[in-house]
Amino acid sequence: MLAAAAAPGLQGPLLNRRRLGGRTLVDGARVNRILEELREFGGTPDGGTTRLAYSEEDLAARRYAQGRMEEAGLSVSVDLAGNLVGRRGGRRQ
Repeated sequence: MLAAAAAPGLQGPLLNRRRLGGRTLVDGARVNRILEELREFGGTPDGGTTRLAYSEEDLAARRYAQGRMEEAGLSVSVDLAGNLVGRRGGRRQ
């Protein structure tokens, strides 16, 4: 639900500003924090997560993910299969 391609120069909540060999590095600790925050929506006592489609937990997690995507500067839409899709326009449009 939070997948995004790390294009050169892309900055956002999952990406670190450091670069190595022309590639943007992903901040693993930040990704894990976001996944822990997502776990608040349907987390189970044994460490798992249950979010049935269209349940309160699923809808809350989608709102959370959409907010994170918008914070990263992505335009967000929902496709016909119900997937959240985040897009960042190129420099030339």
